[in-house]
Amino acid sequence: MKNFFKETGKGLGYFLVYLITQVIVGIAGSVGVQIYARMNGGMDDATTLTDMLMRNMGILNLIIAAIVLTTYFVITKIRKHKFTEEASIKKVSAKSIVLALVAAAGCIGFFTYGLYVFPIPEDLVEGMMEGNAQLANAPLWQAIAATSIVVPILEEVVFRGFLFSRLDRVMSTWIAVVITSIIFGLCHGQILWAAWAALLGAVMNILRVKTGSLIPGIVMHIANNSFSTALNLTGYEVPKNMYIPIVILGAILLVIALVFIGEKTEDNRVTEVEVISANA
Repeated sequence: MKNFFKETGKGLGYFLVYLITQVIVGIAGSVGVQIYARMNGGMDDATTLTDMLMRNMGILNLIIAAIVLTTYFVITKIRKHKFTEEASIKKVSAKSIVLALVAAAGCIGFFTYGLYVFPIPEDLVEGMMEGNAQLANAPLWQAIAATSIVVPILEEVVFRGFLFSRLDRVMSTWIAVVITSIIFGLCHGQILWAAWAALLGAVMNILRVKTGSLIPGIVMHIANNSFSTALNLTGYEVPKNMYIPIVILGAILLVIALVFIGEKTEDNRVTEVEVISANA
């Protein structure tokens, strides 16, 4: 029981570093936007200030990533552990990378376009889409560097890396997957977005369990965010009569990826890899 609280506390401690950093940087960004607005014409309109903040959210996310990852790196150095081992960043086969991309395609088809097919209240879907569309106002370099690359890496390290690894040491792997996915979802705000993120998080966690590495989840996360970024920036809309076929194809691709992904052991069998990191 003592070890349970110790490891769980460490996992939540790593998560709190991420959460507190987000809050502090978010507050600093809001204050900075207000100061800038007053120095350049006194824009007091709340909507204008919010739009300005959203346009620069990529910069804030890059700052958050730099602070959190540096903090994690310093902590692991102090504890004389390797950052890559603590986060389970290990080499995987080309097959696992390809199947991670297949999983990303499956999630995009099933979860993203499923929003328009499954019986979900329209106001929830519209609220999620409006929030997602705000990201399209960001400069191209921020959308690519932050939303498509750095944020996925950061979130995988935090949730499927440090948090999951600690929980997995003291409880059932699948309970750890559920808890990690729920926390990941709740960090995305709006209820539908939270549920959607939790499901995506569960898939990426399964990739983590079946390969023993964070790499496939990072690949999938980057692919998923890059697709969303591309849609936001181009404004492309898939014809509505294609929604159901896309959802069906997405489900098939997702099942294929989750069934066949995994690293081979010495006796050449594909199996789930032990995911417990080095002892604390």
